[in-house]
Amino acid sequence: MLKTITRLQGKSVVVELPSNNGIKLDPDQEYIVVYTQDGTIILVPANEDPFLEMGTAKVTTQKASI
Repeated sequence: MLKTITRLQGKSVVVELPSNNGIKLDPDQEYIVVYTQDGTIILVPANEDPFLEMGTAKVTTQKASI
């Protein structure tokens, strides 16, 4: 199990993520941050358009009946 410590940098709290068996994160990668009620923090890589990456981009429109 890897551990890390938070630290204050200016007005932000910083968490350094250690490498794991040679696996390292790319610098300047953008992430979506999710805070859960039990204190878990989830980092999800942010994609500009995740649907294009999955090959499932589909646009649908519906006409409203009046």
